[in-house]
Amino acid sequence: MMFAVVYSKEDIASYTLYNAFKKVVETREIDYIIFHEYPEHVVYADKVDEELPDNIDTIIFLSRHSAESDIPTISVHTPGNFGENRLGGNPNQLAIANPCLIGEILRCYKSYTERFSLGYNVTLEVTHHGPTDNSIPSVFVEIGPKEVNWIDKRGASLIAYSVVEAIEKYMNNRNCVRCLGIGGPHYAPNFTRYLLKNGDVGIGHIISKYVLTSFNKNFIDLALSSNNGVDKVLISWKGLKGGVRKEVLNYLSDLGYEVIKL
Repeated sequence: MMFAVVYSKEDIASYTLYNAFKKVVETREIDYIIFHEYPEHVVYADKVDEELPDNIDTIIFLSRHSAESDIPTISVHTPGNFGENRLGGNPNQLAIANPCLIGEILRCYKSYTERFSLGYNVTLEVTHHGPTDNSIPSVFVEIGPKEVNWIDKRGASLIAYSVVEAIEKYMNNRNCVRCLGIGGPHYAPNFTRYLLKNGDVGIGHIISKYVLTSFNKNFIDLALSSNNGVDKVLISWKGLKGGVRKEVLNYLSDLGYEVIKL
């Protein structure tokens, strides 16, 4: 089982993260991670899978995190576009998720941030941006939101060690409760807390409240089919309008999915 770490020199955070990953891989003599340099920002790396070996389990994209706030943040999420492709990928297309690996990465993030006290907030993000057109699962790991974080070697090392440990845990046990998330804001606080409290839970796609401003069956179907398996659906209860929430619950009930209200 192999993992491809894809980075770009066009993104200073991506390159900082790459150097941290390379050091960890070389120091620990890891043979299950390969590196691949992409010439543009990795959000545009559609079909990069065609440039990788056939035995890659998951692509791990290294990227900057940007936001208006100054809160130091490390995040993980699945890429995809519900609707327009404002930043890479194709419209109305989602990448294939790896819920179990995301769950392990988030929990390792938390463990390492507490161990090293670097002051980073640990969070999931909802599904957003490209790339969307790759035939194997994709995960984004990001650091930000400002340049001081993009060049932070200690923060980058924290992410590298976290992801490597998460991969090792995932390789030893690829079974988890695979979840889809619906509702809530961009940083998905309810889903983040739930995964941190439950060590056997992972999450793939998360449909934010900004996407489901009205009930959209197509978006739900798209997320379900791209999640790489769905055992349960997590609903951010106050993170959806009442009318939308009712229609979502009825639709998922008709499909036979177990729903957990957060």
